[in-house]
Amino acid sequence: MSIDWQLTNDPVHLPFEKDWDLKIGEFTDYPIIGIDELVQRLKIRLQFFLGELYFDTTQGIPYYQDILKKGTTYDEVSAAIKLQIAKTENIKKITDFRIFADDTNKRGIKITFTAQSDFGEITLSDLGIG
Repeated sequence: MSIDWQLTNDPVHLPFEKDWDLKIGEFTDYPIIGIDELVQRLKIRLQFFLGELYFDTTQGIPYYQDILKKGTTYDEVSAAIKLQIAKTENIKKITDFRIFADDTNKRGIKITFTAQSDFGEITLSDLGIG
């Protein structure tokens, strides 16, 4: 796995930083490696909608096309999201997976899962989509 740059996604960051901006400091950069990089990659991957990237519209999860439409079953949604998790480099096995309706966003969902990785067990809780 290569070194990546840390992105802001926490409630406490510098006033000029917005969520998912590069984390910066005075004469400091924030490289991120190992389990922290894997967690960041998973968050980005799971919040990336199919077709969103204009120069490669084949990347992303088909939320609008298949998941966030009327009549989609829990199993269909789970399968599409689990596939993206499983395809992520350094993920060995998903050990727990749950999807919930997002109470703050009527058209959204929240994902919670635990997986075994090359770096040990990781857990993402209440990752909002939609």
